[in-house]
Amino acid sequence: MLWSRAVLGQSTILTLSGQTWAMFRLHTLTDGIASRMLARHGISAVWELQVAAAIVYRTGNRTAAECILKMADAAEREWMQAADHAGINNLKR
Repeated sequence: MLWSRAVLGQSTILTLSGQTWAMFRLHTLTDGIASRMLARHGISAVWELQVAAAIVYRTGNRTAAECILKMADAAEREWMQAADHAGINNLKR
């Protein structure tokens, strides 16, 4: 269970498990790394991360490859959001 609910009078308190908090921290860390890579390398960071994930996967480390792909996805999302915000995104979804 990701969360449990405790009802105190009229208010409802959501309590997240330790594992869920770890996932949130990892998500934030992944987004932070992706953001820094975009700042340093531009859109090529997405491609570099995808290539790195493929190399790591071929060496047998599937978990590391998944983490690197999450960074690539986060970088691509941030790039697309920035393009949408600037009004320069011509890609149809």
